[in-house]
Amino acid sequence: MNVDLKDYFPSINFGRVRGLFLAMGAAEDAATVLAQICCHQGQLPQGAPTSPVVSNMICWKMDRQLADLAKVHNCNYGRYADDLTFSKKRGDFPSEIGYIDEADERAILGKQLREIIEANGFVPHPDKTWLFNRQHRQMVTGLVVNSKTNVPRNFVRQLRAMIHAWEKFGLDKADAEYQGQYREGTPGDTPPFNLVVRGKMAFLKVVKGVADPVYRNFQRRLVRADESYIEVMEQENAIVSKRDVFISHASEDKDALVRELASKLIAEGITVWHDEYEIKLGDDLLGKIDDGLVCSKFGVIVFSPNYFAKKKTWTRREYSGLVAAEDVDKSRRIIPVWFEITREELFKKSPMIANRLALLIRR
Repeated sequence: MNVDLKDYFPSINFGRVRGLFLAMGAAEDAATVLAQICCHQGQLPQGAPTSPVVSNMICWKMDRQLADLAKVHNCNYGRYADDLTFSKKRGDFPSEIGYIDEADERAILGKQLREIIEANGFVPHPDKTWLFNRQHRQMVTGLVVNSKTNVPRNFVRQLRAMIHAWEKFGLDKADAEYQGQYREGTPGDTPPFNLVVRGKMAFLKVVKGVADPVYRNFQRRLVRADESYIEVMEQENAIVSKRDVFISHASEDKDALVRELASKLIAEGITVWHDEYEIKLGDDLLGKIDDGLVCSKFGVIVFSPNYFAKKKTWTRREYSGLVAAEDVDKSRRIIPVWFEITREELFKKSPMIANRLALLIRR
């Protein structure tokens, strides 16, 4: 059940805010000054950074009472600003909190719920009360919560269409279309199209998670339209606990191949463990590399003359670790890349890997 409080911030007037500070132990003059700072034209202004905190403090008593009411009826209660939500997993929804009027099929507040809200100085919005069962789309603060927290399908469709327009027509034309179709007002009053897309992507990530397939697919498409987005993908690869591939390479091959290879893989939505992203000054190298090998599904090994140089120790350890992982999993995990090396040369260094299907790269 969703309940909206009418004129939420304006209903918290100067007197209520001043009374709050007095109750917290502030002197009368101090309480007056603090209330004057927090209020505008005698009420809490919507959009001020202080308003959400002050309003939550004002609502503390009401929240406690509503939480107790919900608990009595085996319900859960939550509030975000003026949006109140009650939910129940099993059984009929308690009429003391809300019910459906059979005459016009409208959701009606229960007597106990209404009394608590009004006793705390608020008024339920008569046109913004909803009660849905699991067969309907259940929304809380704009998110779908039927089985898991998710964004509405319309949000995904719109974001897909925006990225497609950027890919197909370019940024300028996509921006012009957006300003004319999706927004009202004078041109220039709305944020640029590219920032709107970035914001929607960030929101999608917060709700669905960095590793969500829908989000990753949108990233692959967006980076084709906006090359600078690769920076975001690289940063997020660093926080994904599981990686698709671990790149093992000689440091001498980083500029010539590996850095570009890592960027190309990320741009395709593949999560990458690459030492440039993962290892920082002062880190435990052995521990970091072990973690990378354990959390990666596959190991891309860039075999080159540099990889087998006599003074190399870390490359041999990584190679041994991947071979050991194959032995444990009884499955192929090594994806070979031959860089400036022939099969004959590789065979002399590692006969076991020379017969595997590999990508040959020459510069």
